Amino acid sequence: MANIDAFKGDFFAIEVAKFNLIPITVTLPLELKKLKPGFAGHDFNDKIAELKHKDDFMFPKISVDLRQAPAPSHKMKHFLSFTGAFKHSDQLAECVTKYRSSLYKEQELTKEPDAVVGAMMDVPPEMRGYLVGKPDGILMRMLSTMSDTLIHFPSISAMFSAHAYEMPKISTNYYFSGKVANVITAFKIFQEALPISLKFNVEEYELIDKVRTINQKSDGRLLNHYDDDWNLHIVIDKNPFGGEQIYEHDHKRYTGVITTSMANFSRMYGYRRAIMKKDYKGPRIAAKHTFNYEGSKALRKVITMNTKYGFVYSVKPEAATGSPVYAVYPLPQNNGIPMMPPAVQRRRHNTSHN
Repeated sequence: MANIDAFKGDFFAIEVAKFNLIPITVTLPLELKKLKPGFAGHDFNDKIAELKHKDDFMFPKISVDLRQAPAPSHKMKHFLSFTGAFKHSDQLAECVTKYRSSLYKEQELTKEPDAVVGAMMDVPPEMRGYLVGKPDGILMRMLSTMSDTLIHFPSISAMFSAHAYEMPKISTNYYFSGKVANVITAFKIFQEALPISLKFNVEEYELIDKVRTINQKSDGRLLNHYDDDWNLHIVIDKNPFGGEQIYEHDHKRYTGVITTSMANFSRMYGYRRAIMKKDYKGPRIAAKHTFNYEGSKALRKVITMNTKYGFVYSVKPEAATGSPVYAVYPLPQNNGIPMMPPAVQRRRHNTSHN
């Protein structure tokens, strides 16, 4: 039976609460050569269970599980999985550090003081345009640079290896690796790029005149376009129930769908209010920012601008091979050279000296 959480209160407070409850899972690899001798035997499972019941290892908001590695070998047979809500990300990082300090050898902790973890997000392919960006990978590169996290994501060519009719059935994995605090930050920023939609029913007389008369000769659809000023896509179509005007006094009913990214959340509701008449009796939700965004203003701007490409991609994936639909911000520069995460810089530096 599924767990259901019910919220009641101010609208924006509820949205913030929902965002804070999004779960995040990170994994800590347990390489045998790095573990203390006491944790390298066959009774490994029992010793981890004993550790979990110690008072100083009690993290009630964090779930800790021992899992078998996908491809067990003599080098690594298990990894620890840590799951917690965004709201408890500090506890999540503390929990990972606590377990690692007890499991790893002292020389390993000295050599690498910060825990390096991995995380994965399973994303439907139609969302790829919102998350990766155009040019290919621009959002992921900016996010990686900002959070100092390595991100592995599917290329466009991989997406087109499947037949069109198979696309809805295919999920793609995005992998994050780095210091635990950095991976959590990357996950939070990643959420800002996720697409969101607002669907609502509205009577014709509640709409402003400009919307009501914009497309009178259509078969019932009033709007279907991308608004470059608001960075969102809007569709207003006749409602299947009550969309026809049978008698003169009948009012037509429409269904609206506004699509954008999480980073543009407040403007989505502001746009709905903007197309309504002043005497609209529905909830008046003001466009205001209440989220504590992790990403910079520049990155949030790129994410919202990318909404147009993301929507086009979700409807017509082959658009990924076309030209960019927005003018993208350049990556942060260092003496004219695009910056990369330090981990990548170190790897390239080491490669050049081998």
